Amino acid sequence: MDRVIPNMDINEIKYVKSEVMKLLLGMRCEPSAISVLITIMFSISKRLNNEDDVNGGWRDVQDWSSKLLVNAYNILHYKVWVTKPTTMLYGVESNILTASMEHDINSNITNGASPLLTALFTIGELSMMGFSVEDDEINTKKYDNNGEKVPSYTISTVSKVFKLDIPDSITKLVQVLMSKDLPTIDNNSRNNQEIIRAYSFLTIGKLCLREKSKARELINIFLREIQNSSDTSHGSAAVRSNALLVLGDICVRYTSLVEHHVGAMASCLQDTDVLVRRHALVLLTQLLLQDFLKWRGMLLYRFLATGVDNDSDMSTFAKSILKTTLQNKYPDLFVQHFTETIIIFNNYINHPAYVAAASNGSDGDETSCVVTMEGVNLEGNTNLSKRFYIYNMMMEDLSDEQKLTISAKLVQDILSNAVDSLHSVDKSMINSQAFEDVLQDTLLLLQSPYLKLDNNRVDGNEINNEDNDVIYDINPDEHSNAIAKAKTKVLVKMSKQHLISHILPIIMSLKAGLESNRSSLQRSIMEYLVYIMKNNKTEITQVLYNDPTLKAEIEYDLKMYEKMKIEKTIKNPLENNENNLIIDVSGAGSGSSSIPLSASKTPSKSSTCNSPAPAVLKSILKENNGTLFTHFYSFLLTYLLIHLLT
Repeated sequence: MDRVIPNMDINEIKYVKSEVMKLLLGMRCEPSAISVLITIMFSISKRLNNEDDVNGGWRDVQDWSSKLLVNAYNILHYKVWVTKPTTMLYGVESNILTASMEHDINSNITNGASPLLTALFTIGELSMMGFSVEDDEINTKKYDNNGEKVPSYTISTVSKVFKLDIPDSITKLVQVLMSKDLPTIDNNSRNNQEIIRAYSFLTIGKLCLREKSKARELINIFLREIQNSSDTSHGSAAVRSNALLVLGDICVRYTSLVEHHVGAMASCLQDTDVLVRRHALVLLTQLLLQDFLKWRGMLLYRFLATGVDNDSDMSTFAKSILKTTLQNKYPDLFVQHFTETIIIFNNYINHPAYVAAASNGSDGDETSCVVTMEGVNLEGNTNLSKRFYIYNMMMEDLSDEQKLTISAKLVQDILSNAVDSLHSVDKSMINSQAFEDVLQDTLLLLQSPYLKLDNNRVDGNEINNEDNDVIYDINPDEHSNAIAKAKTKVLVKMSKQHLISHILPIIMSLKAGLESNRSSLQRSIMEYLVYIMKNNKTEITQVLYNDPTLKAEIEYDLKMYEKMKIEKTIKNPLENNENNLIIDVSGAGSGSSSIPLSASKTPSKSSTCNSPAPAVLKSILKENNGTLFTHFYSFLLTYLLIHLLT
């Protein structure tokens, strides 16, 4: 508008001003058009008066804005008290309250259009005229109305920013309209519509942006509203969403007023309504990117929890923000907080990492509102798939260095801590389901392909071949690939050294501790031990060569573990099989040789005991002596036994 209006003829400008003013005074405009119309009026006032009087434009704004405020005041007063005001605003009488207007004001709003909503939006837009981030409340000069029938205004002496003063009588009426219930009239209680409340919150929010004292006074109203997500009878999603947006704007304008209430805002990430959750995700992301907020308390873990939102569109959107927008600004965010994610999602409150995260951002102030995980439940076996979806999301784009870092942190921060807890006199830390869940998640993650180094570029014989460290004559086009190959080889060697020197001793100590405490995790630790023995057989054999006692102990434990698996499979052949899992043993894929494992749970009574099953079992065991069974061979063995016994 500032570029178009100066090029218009004065008569054209006056005509536009007259027509726009008619639209605004009628209070029938769509709220979405009001902002544009008021911007046009503001630009016209500056254009018509800047040549004659530097303050003339502001006085013109006073003149037409007072007329709009008078009409808006009358509409709000009638809605609240169902009567015309006895005291006129600025002493000016308004003719806005016709019979038709009164009917529309008191009618239920069904299509989003109403004189009341228009009046509310008009008040908010008038208060925002001339708003700038350079607005300074301290260095201002106030121009009173001096008894005239116009509102006062202030001009900042440095940036020359204009601010219209909204009368307290209007502010109080808007605050009444923020409530769920309107004042009782003739002993009749009246409920307020949620759409009116939503618009009222926006209007008050705009007033708060122009006056810090008002923001400080009313901020608790916004905070209380966004915390009512569980009480659907108290507020709607639109009201909570608008209250949250206002808090975000106040955070940008007056950061110190909001920074201690991040916890309340973060709780909206898990609101009962997907609209509020989505707005919270966008708003908090913007505040983090602009450094108005920091990763206080458990804010990061609330963000991560949005990745498994019940709404598929929301979860996809959240993953996009986490993997692109936020990770671009904080590239090491997932690596630095991976182990804490496991601990916090399993609600392991006794772990030092949980305590540290919970107190992060409190600064020793008990009144500050740190971010908690209240309302987020990802613990227990029922949420195992959700937790691993988040873990995998965090791991899927890791570099080899980051994979090595995370593996080391998992062992040091979780497994090593578990060893200390198991051998401690105080058993409070291990006597909980959270302790076992954290350990189980960690042992499974250490076997994840996402944490396996990309050694496809490195031949197995090259890892221990020092001559390959020297690159002689190489094609420049292959230089980057050669460097990557050499780098991977170094990391693979470091990984294996770390396994031998750190992981294996901790695993053995952990195994002994779990056995002494008769923990249900003995099977999990043995499965991980099988995994590392299978994938690092050469290195572990070399280490155990000098310790025959330990070697014999490990081999014995592994044999007993495999024996227990086989016996359990024979006793309960269908326990670990998925429904409708079909195994083909015919060699040709014939349907007659394929049966669903869920077809029968007990052998037929006509089964013979003279079948060759024991001989087959003995043959298979002899053939695979010293090796490890995969799940496939276990299932195959189960089928053979059933087939031969029936």
